Amino acid sequence: MFDDAGWMMHCSISKEVFAQYDKLIASINDNILKLYRKWVDTIGEEVNLRLNRPLMCKSITKPGFLECNLERSLPTLLNEIKYWHALNYDIPMYIQSFQQKSRSIKYVYECVLNVVLDYNKIISSLSDDERLLFKPLINAVEKKISPGLSKLTWIADVGDEYITECSNTTAEVLYT
Repeated sequence: MFDDAGWMMHCSISKEVFAQYDKLIASINDNILKLYRKWVDTIGEEVNLRLNRPLMCKSITKPGFLECNLERSLPTLLNEIKYWHALNYDIPMYIQSFQQKSRSIKYVYECVLNVVLDYNKIISSLSDDERLLFKPLINAVEKKISPGLSKLTWIADVGDEYITECSNTTAEVLYT
C-alpha cells in the first residue's frame, strides 16, 4: 500500500521502518507457528478416547445429584480447532475426525445437560420424607437415565429416542 501511495512524501527512515516491520511480522508468524505446534503436541492422538466415557455421572461434590460427564476441555478444543482452521493451518486427521463429530457432541451435550438439570431439580425440590413418598417415580426416572450413567458414551451414536425418553420422564415427574 505504501509503494502505491504516490502522494506520500519520501521519508529518510522508511527503509529502516519497513525492515523492522518485516522482522516484526516474521517474529509474529514464528510465534504463531510455535503455538500451533505446541497445541498439536499437547492434544495428543487420543482425542477420541476422551469421548469414551459415560454421558452422565453421579456428582462427587453433591451426593444424590448428577453431572454431565463431558471432559471440560473438549468444548474449548472445538473452538481452538475452528480458529486454527480459520488461520489456514493444517488440522491433523485424528483431530478432523473429532471435529466432524462436533455437531453431534454439542447436540447430545445440550440434551444431556437438560436431563441432568431436570433430574437435579426433582431431587433438590423434595425433602427426605417426600423422596420416600415419590420413590417409585424417582426410580422410574433413574431407570430411564441409567444407560447414560454406564453404557452410553459420547463417542457412541446416542439415539434421539433415549434422549427424548429421558427428557419426557424427567419433565413428567418435574411438572406433576
